[in-house]
Amino acid sequence: MAKYHQGYFKPQNPKKYKGDPTNIIYRSGWELRLMTYLDTHKDVINWSSEELARRVGSTRPTIHRIETTEGIPSTNAKTLLAIKEQFEAAGIEFTGTVEQNPGVSLR
Repeated sequence: MAKYHQGYFKPQNPKKYKGDPTNIIYRSGWELRLMTYLDTHKDVINWSSEELARRVGSTRPTIHRIETTEGIPSTNAKTLLAIKEQFEAAGIEFTGTVEQNPGVSLR
């Protein structure tokens, strides 16, 4: 099994964040790669968890729970698919699988 990564993310573009940009926690290597990618690409949209929840027909607490879950979140598969679709519509392509070579790229 892969080693579990966790720590504080230090954004290069703190103005893209709502809330406290000094208190952003990643809980996996995949999440760290995604955060780095989103932070460093100017084309990535500035969405709050409230905005993402509205776009996928969910709630902010559900989005927060998904963001803070270690590993694959145990939530409604439709919600996870809707989140993935929103990111893809914004130009983000998911590569690999959760288990092997997960990553993202900008189309």
